[in-house]
Amino acid sequence: MMSKNNHDFPLTIECNYCGSVYDYNEHHSCPNCAAVPDKTQINAAKNEARLAAKAEADAKLAAELKLAAAKNAPAVPPTGKFMRKLIKLIPVWVVVIFTVIWIPGIVESNSHETVARNLQVIDEPKIVSHEVGESFVYDGIFNIAADEFFIAQGDAVKALLPEGFKLLAVHMVMSSDGSGGANNYYEIDPYITDGKVCRANVSPSTLRSLPDAFAQTAFYFYSAMYETERDGYLCFIIDEDMTSVDLCFEETHLKNFVRQLDCIHKITLDITEVAE
Repeated sequence: MMSKNNHDFPLTIECNYCGSVYDYNEHHSCPNCAAVPDKTQINAAKNEARLAAKAEADAKLAAELKLAAAKNAPAVPPTGKFMRKLIKLIPVWVVVIFTVIWIPGIVESNSHETVARNLQVIDEPKIVSHEVGESFVYDGIFNIAADEFFIAQGDAVKALLPEGFKLLAVHMVMSSDGSGGANNYYEIDPYITDGKVCRANVSPSTLRSLPDAFAQTAFYFYSAMYETERDGYLCFIIDEDMTSVDLCFEETHLKNFVRQLDCIHKITLDITEVAE
């Protein structure tokens, strides 16, 4: 039996003249423009009300049947409910146990395989010492030598440096067959070290404000690899108390996209004997 008469549901009418929406049970004409709806609109609204009443009655009946079934169902002891839930969780426990036992072993095995695949054995680089004025072959292409070094002087140099530091200028000479070489020569930065600190050469653009020849004639590999002869200066900032530094040139090669160090050419510069 229906809980509500279909007339208890709104008979929704949309006015054909002004578009207002209203309940036909409350207003038999549009409250906005007083237009009277036609029979088609009224019949459609009544049909919708009947369907709504039937849906509500069906829902109430279903709820009553469900309640009656629950009252007549045999009681299930708490232990039985617990066992049912436990049985349902068996697949979950199987997955958890498999994960705990097998996954760490699989991950470890894959990790070891990855490490072994990417492990690269890198030999210690060869250290080759040279004297000032001694020419040596660099990277199988260049013959280079440091034939002179001195401490740069002048007010402009002092203004450029922090207090407690000096500017060491090293004259380099180079010769090659001019055939060029690797494209990475612009990345090569000679450096000095006294065993405690390590400093790259000062960028030539930093020295352009100085009028001296050593500041205007920079030495770097990239511009020299297509020339048969080239000379210029490398400049380094050193501490005032440094007595000796090693000027170093590194030779490297590319293996599996990783640059590896093969050789270090080292020229020892005795600062105590240098002219200023």
